Parts: sequence; structure tokens; C-alpha cells
Amino acid sequence: MPNPPSTAQRRRLRFSSLNDIRSDLARVEAAHAGGSLGHLGRWPAGPILEHLGFAVGGSIDGIPAIRFPWFFRFGARRARAWVLNHPLKPGVKLNAEGEAAAWNPNTTFEDGLRMYLVQLDRAEVRPGKPNPAMNKRHPLFGALMPEEWMLFHLRHAELHLGFVTL
Repeated sequence: MPNPPSTAQRRRLRFSSLNDIRSDLARVEAAHAGGSLGHLGRWPAGPILEHLGFAVGGSIDGIPAIRFPWFFRFGARRARAWVLNHPLKPGVKLNAEGEAAAWNPNTTFEDGLRMYLVQLDRAEVRPGKPNPAMNKRHPLFGALMPEEWMLFHLRHAELHLGFVTL
């Protein structure tokens, strides 16, 4: 796989709420409708949106098949608070089973967007209030509180939506 595009090429995003993500998704949807939507790197917008929805749903339903080596988990759990408050770095590699579970290269834009929006709606019981059912173990960070899951989803969306060009 080629190296990920440089940080300078990606959109720099910073989300403080799921509404910020929804606002960006409206811009992404408008670019798609206008024919100007593109992407950097390996994945087009449809698989990116589905991947993000997979993660949000996984925080409520559990994330199967994704395992990281113990030394990654050990380090990540100690740096969790810092990581959840700073931009995520591209280049995290999943095992083959995790890759197949977390990424579907055949997802259309419309299906990915629909799935992500449904999962975002599940993540909040009301605006700004995380769903208490968002309490499943993260495959890298371990046990997360709903508020920590929310921070992860914001950082995760910043990372991946940054590869979508408008």
C-alpha cells in the first residue's frame, strides 16, 4: 500500500460535537451531489463513512475481530487521555480479519452516509449527552466511558474525513 498522503494535503478538521460532524457531512454530501467529491489515499468516501459508522456502532454493540498486539494496547492505554484530546495519526494497521470487518471497499457513498448517520443518532441520547450504552471495550484503549468514546469518535472522524476532498 502506498504511503498515506502528507498532512498538508488533508483537510484539517477539529470537531467538538457530533453536530460538527453532521455539518461537515452536509458539506461532503453537497460536494457529492455537485460532482466535486474526491479522496486522498486508499479509501473513497463511501467506505470511509461506513468505517466511521462501524466504529460508532461498535462502541454500543461491541467490535469483533480487531486485535492489536499487547505492546500496542499497553502503550495506548497509558496514553489514552492524551490521544483522545489530540489529532489521530494516519497509518494504524489492522490485522487481516480486522481490516475485513472494519472496511468494505464496495460501500457506495449513499449507503456509507446513511449507515454513519444512523450510528451517530444512536451515539447520543440527546444533543451533547452520550449514550450510556456506549461502553464496550475499545480494541486498542480497553474500557472507555461513554464520554471517552465520544472523544474517540470525534478524533476518528477528524482523521478519516480529512481524507475526503470537497
